[in-house]
Amino acid sequence: MGMTLEQFWDGSPYLVLTYRKAFKIKRELDNEMAWLTGLYFYDALSVSLFNVLRKRGHKRENYLEKPLDIFPLTPAEKKRREREEMLKTQKTLEQMRAAQVAKKKKSEAKSPKKEVVDDGRIDGNSGDRSKAQS
Repeated sequence: MGMTLEQFWDGSPYLVLTYRKAFKIKRELDNEMAWLTGLYFYDALSVSLFNVLRKRGHKRENYLEKPLDIFPLTPAEKKRREREEMLKTQKTLEQMRAAQVAKKKKSEAKSPKKEVVDDGRIDGNSGDRSKAQS
């Protein structure tokens, strides 16, 4: 992408400015692509190292499921994504609640309930209060 000698010497002086602007735009795009490539590489390396060095019992990390969005979203796409995120969050909350209920039931099954009876005891002594004062 460059000017020919004929365009440079015999063409309009504004043509030089147009080519220069196009060159700057291409250079910016190349720089952004290099940055994006570095970002993908960093993510791949991070996921790999995490999975190799993770401790037992830790959840395995996954690489990106889809490419990163580099273009602005339309309002309809924004609403759709917000709805998807909301549904995903609701599902996660329901799973957390179910796990909490299951844990509570499991702990209740292990230990029977103890009834607390208030019979007027002072410092763990049973009986009449008047006896405790004498």
